Amino acid sequence: MVVSLILPAIHVSIKISSIEPIHDSVSEIGKIRSYYAELISKTDPEFTPKHYAKYEPLIYEGEELQVRNTPHNNSTSSTDEIKVSMDSMQYTSTEKKAINVALIILIVYFAGVAFFSIRLLLLTRWLFRTIKNNPHSLKDGQMMVLLHEQIPPFSFFKYIFVNKEATLLKEFEQILAHEKIHIRQRHSLDLFIAHGITVFMWFNPLTWQLQKAIKTTHEYIADSKVVNLGYELFDYQSLLLSHLVGIPSIELVNNFNLLFIKKRIVMMTKNKSSFNAKLKALLIIPTALVVFFLFANLTINTPLFNFTNFGTEKMYNLDGIWENKHPGTFGKLLNFNGTSLSILEKADDVQVVDLSITIKDDEFTIMNYGNTELSLKYQFVGEELKIWWNDTKYSMYSKTNYTNSYEALIPKEFIDIELPQMDESKILDQPGLTYNIYVYSDKYFVENKQCNFETIKETIQKRISLFNVLDRPYVSSRLYIDKNTQMKAVHELYKILRELQLNKVALATIPANNTSVLQYHSSAIPQKLPPLMKDGLAISNKASISDRIIVLSPDKNITDLEIELEKFIQETPDYVASFEWENATKYADYLAVIDMTYRVLFKLRDSYAISTHGMKYSDLPVNLQKELRKKYPMRLSQTNLNEE
Repeated sequence: MVVSLILPAIHVSIKISSIEPIHDSVSEIGKIRSYYAELISKTDPEFTPKHYAKYEPLIYEGEELQVRNTPHNNSTSSTDEIKVSMDSMQYTSTEKKAINVALIILIVYFAGVAFFSIRLLLLTRWLFRTIKNNPHSLKDGQMMVLLHEQIPPFSFFKYIFVNKEATLLKEFEQILAHEKIHIRQRHSLDLFIAHGITVFMWFNPLTWQLQKAIKTTHEYIADSKVVNLGYELFDYQSLLLSHLVGIPSIELVNNFNLLFIKKRIVMMTKNKSSFNAKLKALLIIPTALVVFFLFANLTINTPLFNFTNFGTEKMYNLDGIWENKHPGTFGKLLNFNGTSLSILEKADDVQVVDLSITIKDDEFTIMNYGNTELSLKYQFVGEELKIWWNDTKYSMYSKTNYTNSYEALIPKEFIDIELPQMDESKILDQPGLTYNIYVYSDKYFVENKQCNFETIKETIQKRISLFNVLDRPYVSSRLYIDKNTQMKAVHELYKILRELQLNKVALATIPANNTSVLQYHSSAIPQKLPPLMKDGLAISNKASISDRIIVLSPDKNITDLEIELEKFIQETPDYVASFEWENATKYADYLAVIDMTYRVLFKLRDSYAISTHGMKYSDLPVNLQKELRKKYPMRLSQTNLNEE
């Protein structure tokens, strides 16, 4: 019983030299396995896969969302969205939807689970009440429960239940011996497990047959051992027939009298199996292998391709990231993962196409794409993969060892930069309004040009001059900073960016959320730098707002700090978070506090958005997100303790 539950969850990977001789045979098994997904797709209207990877765009707190749609920035983003009223959203939600047959089946299933769970609990409750309400005593090492009802003797774990009148029979010792065997062999545990499986597999007729077969086998065992104890076979069979025939049996327990007494008597009189008959039992081995191959998830690896028994086709060894090194052809990066294909069209793209595919000998079939199926021809040319995107044009791809698009697209001289991993990473979806700065080993690089501290300002100015004048207020400085860099170097860079009024920085990160691996190159955390102090600008007296300030330090435990900040914001809506760090603070520790602050704010915004609008903050239209930012704003003051 346990093996039958574990078997479908096992995934076995086997390496062989060639699978061609058995490919056609086992592919038929794959067709059986694929019927389930096909059934779900036909019964669940929401099963159709989404063709674009979902992501949350990077937004700078407190900024009006008014980004121009420039020739360098023609992708649709959250900043270009049309403001939608709640009325229009409610209208959409009231549209007639298709009946979700899969959901109905799921409800019926859980209703069955609830019914049979209650049934099992009531039966167990009856057994314990029977023990409590009837006299019971220890006899020959077993607990005897004496009953008034005319029911057959039965056992339940260490208890033997028997009618008082049955104890007066001269054959009672045989009855007692029978029940003791059930107890010693823990047959009640077998039945309890079988009933537990039936609760969750109530729709499967084989589970009910399993219960019946277990009870039958238990009785065969007990009968055999009673006769082997020396009791006369004829007397024991007469006992089964003369006193207890016709009395109903009880579920969950091993009854002395069952409706299949005839089978039991036949079994007791059968000769032991011959040697040839026992050899037939060895047929269980090939049968088990066939069943295993049918139900376990099996992958067979060959030098050229993989074959799985849960798909109908053999799959070439495509899993991983493939890179297009031929300029001007479609698809910069491809990521194959089993039966899914993700495509990043260009290096500066953030939109990733996600497709569900099946792989054949010379083509991919794209499933459920625009309510139809599309096919793409491919072939291997040496170690390269050639894919025809239309009848005449193709692209060539080379297999890489990259695990994400950041590793693939970052300039090779900066591949050793180790970015920090953050929870609240977003996607910087304005590549046309972004330039890159790298901080690594106490060196600065603007794009690929190395600078020292004296020349970096001039180099940044030259790079900014390449942007359209109308676009410059919206330009972001994307900072690739090694996580072990000390904050002194970062702070000096911040001051230069502030002098140049480049207050929008996107701090490049490795996302810890469910971002597509082909979007890692655009993952970042937004940071809005404060403008430089101007003459006549008032500075708040810290003492005058001390009751509204919470001090954040990278030296504190980040979990404790998160709990403290969340509580403080809830109790002090006009809060100010004062983040204090030093020159020697590591950049990773600094960014962890920034990340934690966003995590707290997004959690509070989500909670409020769900309670008021019934959806998460990120799913709201832009105008409603703006209102929520007013309720839970980002008020983060930063101080370098080593400077005035």
